[in-house]
Parts: sequence; structure tokens; C-alpha cells
Amino acid sequence: MSSHALHLWALTQPGNEHPTAAEDALQTFIKQFEIPDSWRQRSKLQQMNEAQLQAWVEEETRQRLAFDAEMSRRMARVTPDEIKAWLRDHATEVQIPERLSASHVFLSGHDKDKPDRTAEITAYHRRIIAGETTLSALAGEVSEDGRSNKLGGSLGWFSRDRVPANFAEKAFAQKVGELSAPFRTELGWHIVLVHAKRPARPATLEEAQAEVAAHLTSVRRSAESAKLKEEILKLIPVEKHLDRLTGVAPEN
Repeated sequence: MSSHALHLWALTQPGNEHPTAAEDALQTFIKQFEIPDSWRQRSKLQQMNEAQLQAWVEEETRQRLAFDAEMSRRMARVTPDEIKAWLRDHATEVQIPERLSASHVFLSGHDKDKPDRTAEITAYHRRIIAGETTLSALAGEVSEDGRSNKLGGSLGWFSRDRVPANFAEKAFAQKVGELSAPFRTELGWHIVLVHAKRPARPATLEEAQAEVAAHLTSVRRSAESAKLKEEILKLIPVEKHLDRLTGVAPEN
């Protein structure tokens, strides 16, 4: 038997080489039951006593760890050249989306004592338009966005998928330097000022390499896992239980 076949054959053999991992697996199995000792009832339904259950968990753990170890041995690290090649062939699939830099004044829509705050947000908007204050100063005074009010209402840079859809619809439709009219989303009321825009563009190698490497590793692992399972199955003898075919008429 070749060393490769011998290594695969070892994966199919019984034995517990990982007692600590097996014990951890057994405790994890037990903890899934909310009622104490109900795991014993489940074992009885499966016609296993406690010793048989422990042996089953140990064997499942041994096989899982052996399989994982063999997968680790087989898996080759994704190289920089492979990442570059994938990016070259899939450039349109890895995009940095359009982004905005903006600030806002926000009044929550979840205050039961203030079901309609249209008059409030309108009054604040008029103060900004009249030059009585700035959005930044007003955000620090009245905005109820706990993250941005300490930053003068700044939301930093964000893409459409990082904010609610109806907020993105309004904000991304604005021109740079334009102050929005007050509007409402499912979160509450807003006044938005757009500072800058960055259009969508292909990701650079530095920006995309971690994501691409993870993708290629996942694809490679899936293919290698299927291959390993097929190889192991070929080494396991298949037993024919003709005695279980009672009642089945033989072919003439």
C-alpha cells in the first residue's frame, strides 16, 4: 500500500487519539439539552447507553479531527499570483461602491411623547438657512444620533448598503455642498449636508486581496473536501446484507 493510501486508510480506522477533544465534544452534546439528564433519554431512544454514547462521540471526534488534519495537509496556500490572476479575470466583480461623506441632524422617530417632529426639524432647517447656526453646531446641540452628534453630525464616508435604503435614496441624490430639505425615514427625521462624493471603481489589489484569498481558499477547500470524501469511501468495504431483503421477490 502506498504512503498516500496508507494515510487515507488510517482515517477510517477506529480508535480515540484525542481524549480531550472527545470529552469537549461530549460536553457540548450534553449542553444542547435544556433539561438536565434529558440527553440520557435521547440516548435510550437511539438504543445507546451512556458508554455507547461516549464511544460514538469519541469516534465522531476522531474522524472529524483526522479529516481536518488531512485537509490541512492537502490545502495549499493561495498565492499572490493566483489572486492577481483572479482579479484580472473578475475585475467587475470586485468593486468599491459609490460613497458619500456627509453630516446630518437627526431627531428620533421612536419617542412616544413626540410622534410627529416635523415642526421641530423644520424649525432647525430654517435656522441653518437663515445663517443663525450651522449644521455642525446644531448637530452638537440637538441631534439624537449618539455617534455623530459629538462629531458635528459627521457620518464619515459610507456606501448605500451601510445606511437605510430611504436615507441613501435622499442622500445620494443630493449635490455636493447641498443642504437637504428635512425628510423622514423609518428611523426619524433628518437634515443632511453632503461634503464629497467618490464614484464606484474597481478595487485595487491591496483592497481586495484578503477577500479574494478567502474566496479562493473556500472554493479550493470545497473541492478538496469532496475529493477526500470520495477517496475515503473507496477504501471502506461495502457489505451486502442479503438477509435484510426478506419479502423482496428475486429476479427470474
